[in-house]
Amino acid sequence: MPPIAGAAAVRPGHPLRSVDLHIDSQAKLSAATASLAPYLPAVARQLPTDERGATADPETGGDAQRLMRAVHELLGVLGPVVLAVEDLHWVDEATRDLLLLLARNPPQDLRLVLTYRAEDLPEHGNVLGAPYRWPVGVGGTEIALSPFTESEVRELAVSVIGPAAATALGGSLFERSQGLPLVAEEDLLTVADRLARSPADGVQALEDMGVPRALQEALNSRLAVLAPEAVAVVQAAAVLAVPATEELLAALAGLEEEQAEAGLEAALEASVLSETSPGWYGFRHVLARRAVYDRILGPRRLRLHRRAVDALSEQQPPPLVRIAHHTRQLGDTRAWLPRALAAADQAVAVGDDGIATDLLQQLLAEPSLPVEDRTHTALALARIAVNRADPTASVALLEHILADPALPTLTLGEIRLSLARLATSLAQSSTAGLERAVGELVGRPDLAAVAMATIGMRVVNDAPADEALAWMDRALETVALTTDPVAHATVLASRITLLAALGDPLADELLEQLPRRSPDLKVQRQCARARVNTAELAFWRGDERSRTMADDAEVLSHRVGYQLGVVICGSLRLRLDFMGGALGRPGREGRGIRRAGHGEQPVSQFHSHGAPVAGHRTGPVGAGPRGMRRLQEEGTRTDLPVRHRGGGADRPAGRRPAHRLEHPPAGNRCDTSKAELDVGDRSGARRRRSRAGV
Repeated sequence: MPPIAGAAAVRPGHPLRSVDLHIDSQAKLSAATASLAPYLPAVARQLPTDERGATADPETGGDAQRLMRAVHELLGVLGPVVLAVEDLHWVDEATRDLLLLLARNPPQDLRLVLTYRAEDLPEHGNVLGAPYRWPVGVGGTEIALSPFTESEVRELAVSVIGPAAATALGGSLFERSQGLPLVAEEDLLTVADRLARSPADGVQALEDMGVPRALQEALNSRLAVLAPEAVAVVQAAAVLAVPATEELLAALAGLEEEQAEAGLEAALEASVLSETSPGWYGFRHVLARRAVYDRILGPRRLRLHRRAVDALSEQQPPPLVRIAHHTRQLGDTRAWLPRALAAADQAVAVGDDGIATDLLQQLLAEPSLPVEDRTHTALALARIAVNRADPTASVALLEHILADPALPTLTLGEIRLSLARLATSLAQSSTAGLERAVGELVGRPDLAAVAMATIGMRVVNDAPADEALAWMDRALETVALTTDPVAHATVLASRITLLAALGDPLADELLEQLPRRSPDLKVQRQCARARVNTAELAFWRGDERSRTMADDAEVLSHRVGYQLGVVICGSLRLRLDFMGGALGRPGREGRGIRRAGHGEQPVSQFHSHGAPVAGHRTGPVGAGPRGMRRLQEEGTRTDLPVRHRGGGADRPAGRRPAHRLEHPPAGNRCDTSKAELDVGDRSGARRRRSRAGV
C-alpha cells in the first residue's frame, strides 16, 4: 500500500475506480494532480501530464505530501462534494494527516462526514491525529449517537423480520443487545435466517445464539495486545459478572496491588473494562463479558470461581446469592445446596422475587434435595408465584410443583390453595381445587380459613348470596382458631370484598379496621387488596368516591409491592378518564395503559389474594356477566330481610337510591363488553352480618 493519505480508499483495484467522477473541462489543474492518475483511471485522461514527464508509480505512491496536495486540489474543482469516512478509529496515520489538512484548509464546497468510536481511537485520543479547532468561517457539529431504545430496536426488527415476529421477539432482542446496533443487527440477521427455515424457531434462535461474531472478534483484538496482568484482571471481572472493586479483582486474579493496578489501567485504556461507578469496574455490555468468559479455559475458570467464593465469603454481610452462584459453577452440588437455600431465603426476605424464583426452581430441579428442604422450597416458590405479574406462568409453575410426588399432603394443600386462588382471579369457575385444599389443610386453620373465604368470594357468582356468606362464616369461625395475623388479614379482606359486592354498608366499617400499620408486609398487602377491590366495586356502582379510593389504594399498593393493585388502579383511572372525557387532555393519554404495562386496555377483576394478575376480566367478585346479573337481580328485590345494626331484628328494607353505572354516550363507549353491564341497585340485596367476629 502506498504511504499516502486515503490510499486505502483510492488504490488501484479499489471500487472507488468505478465512481463516476466528473471534472469540468474548464477546470485548471496543476501538474501535481497527475500523480492521482494511477488511482483514478476513469479520469486519468482529464488529468495533466506529470510535470516530470511521467505519472507517479502506484506501487510506491510517490511523495506523500505531493499526493495530499493533489487530492486537496482535485476536491476543490469537483464542485459540491461530501466526503464520508467511516470508522475513522481504524485509519492509518497518513489518512489521518490528509483529513486534518482538509479540515484545517477545506476546499471550496467540501463537506466532511467522519464517524468513529472514541474508545477505539489511538492513545493520543485525537480524532484527526492532532488537536483540532474549526478555522474561522468554517462550521461544523459533533453528534454523539446513543444506543437504540427498545422502540428503535423493535422498529429495526419490523424492517428485518416483519411485525409479527418483531412483536414476539422485540423485547428479547433489546434485552440481549442493550441497544447496541452492531449486536441488534447481527442478531436480526441470524433470526431472519432461522425464521426463513422454520417460522416457529425465532425464540429458540435467540436462546441458542452465542456472542455475535463481530463483537467477539472486536474483544479478541483488544485482548490480544494486553499484558498478562491485564488479561488476568479482565478474566476476573468476567467471572464475577457484576462490577467489582480493584481489591476484589486483584484477589481473584492473584495479583499484587501494583500489578493489579497496572492491569486494570491497561484494561480501562483498551476499553475492555469501564468504571461503572467510582471505584467499581466491569463490562459495558453483558455480551462483552460473555465473550471473555466463554474463552477462559476450564481449569482457570474453576480456580477463579473458587477464589470468588472465598473472597465473597469474607465480606460482611456476605452476598449469599453470588456465593451460591459461584459454588454452583464449581459443580459441587453438596456445597451448593445449603448456600442456595440460604440465598433464596435472603432473596425472599428482601422481596427480590426474581432472584428467589430462579434459585428455588434450581433447587427443586435437584434430585438430591432432602424432603424437608424440598417442602420448604416448594412452599416458598408457591408463595412467590401468587405474587407474580404473569398468572399463566404462575399457574404452570404451581401445577409443576404439585406433580412432585415427594411432597407431603399438608404441603400439597397449601400449594393447591395458591393455585386455586390464582384460578379464581383468572375467572376459572370451578371451586373443586379450593374444596380439595380445605380437606388437605386439616390441622392448619390459618390456611383452611383462607381457602373457605376464597370459596365464599367465588360461589357468589354461581349460587345465592346465602351460600357465599355461609362459606365466609365458616372462614371466620376457622380463623378464630389461629393467631396468625396474615390469615386474619386475608379473611378480613375477602369478607370486605364480598360485603361490598353485596352492597352491605358494613364493608365500609370493616375497611377502617384493616391493620394498615402492621409491620408485616404480607398483612399490608391484604390491606391493599381490600382497598383495591372496594375501589373497583365503587366504580361499578357509579360511586363518586371511586377515583379517590383508587388513588389511595394505588399509593398503598406501590408502597407494599402489590403489583396487581397498581395494575387495577391504573385500569380504573383509565376507565374513569374515559367516562369523564378526560383522555384527550394533555398529560392524560394512555396513563392507565402505561401503568398496567400492557399494549391493550387493562381491565381487572376482583381477586381473592394478594397476587398480581394480568389479562384478567372485568367484573365484581370474579363474576363476569353471569355473576353480575345475579347480583343485579337479587339487588332489585325489596322484600328481603336485612339485619340492621341498631336493633338486630330483621325487617323489610325499603328501596334505596340506585347506584348505576350508566352507559357512556353513543360513540364514546368503552371498547369492552363488560363496560356495557348495568350494575343496578345492589343496596337492597339480602344482607346480614356474619355471626363470628373478625
